[in-house]
Amino acid sequence: MNQTISVVVITRNRASRLKDCLTSIVRQTRKPDEVVVVDNHSEDDTRKSAHLFENDLNLTYVLEERVGIPVARNAGLENAKGDIIAFIDDDCIAEPNWIDSILKAHARYPQIAIIQGKSLNAEQSTYSRAIQYLHLVYLSQAKIERLGEEEFLIDMLDTKNSSLKKKYLDKHGIRFDERFMTNEDHDFGKQFNTKGELTLYTSSIVVKHHHRSTFSSLCRQHFHYGRGRCLLRQKWKPLPSRYSGKSKNFIVTHLIFPFDELQKAFGRRVLFKYFPLFLLCRWSYYAGLVYEGAFHRNTSNTETP
Repeated sequence: MNQTISVVVITRNRASRLKDCLTSIVRQTRKPDEVVVVDNHSEDDTRKSAHLFENDLNLTYVLEERVGIPVARNAGLENAKGDIIAFIDDDCIAEPNWIDSILKAHARYPQIAIIQGKSLNAEQSTYSRAIQYLHLVYLSQAKIERLGEEEFLIDMLDTKNSSLKKKYLDKHGIRFDERFMTNEDHDFGKQFNTKGELTLYTSSIVVKHHHRSTFSSLCRQHFHYGRGRCLLRQKWKPLPSRYSGKSKNFIVTHLIFPFDELQKAFGRRVLFKYFPLFLLCRWSYYAGLVYEGAFHRNTSNTETP
């Protein structure tokens, strides 16, 4: 039985990046049955950029005026009709066989609800290399069980390159928690995990991702990652009401990690070369974690991370 596939792209004020992303979808060896572009109340030419592709793709443009990543993702889920729903971020470029690889992976693992693909750097800047090393460490910590060559079960989810079977979505009625600013994808995956569903990582599904390219945007991004992580822990593993982050175990976990893991995986040369950026990312993350824990901000922030 041939399965249909919908691609969901959420976007906000990145018209140029969106065009590059949609161009990569047009160039697929197997085009998607539907593309849903969710414009999260952009103030640039996002609408115009989306409509440029209406002749090449079966494209549905959705304007979501409530600003927030999980809000936009839920709008995408509500409008997607395919048997498989694939997410790609607007700052990502899909490899030409991306759609075909997604469909093959879901056919190979019919019992798996969510499949996570591989993300590579779209450019080789110092910033992007440092973030990629961190991402690989986080991914290694999420491995649960190896199923094949470069395929294993994981307990995390990164929606910049992921797909799910709609039947599981309908079965459990799961949606993105709109209180989150970031880490909404981790929470989404966790909701499926608690229902007994599995998430698979495979390196056969590839996108190239444009990372943050300035000092300030990198700090801001990881600060919001910390805030999202705090909400995630409050939801699934409650923290004390006035969480200060002063315990020794907390400091070791959130400041020392992932430096030890980086050294083990990539050696001292990589650790020392990128150490200032690693430290910057970790301290920004820690600041966001403590900030969110101290103020109990359980509603989504409308600022774009």
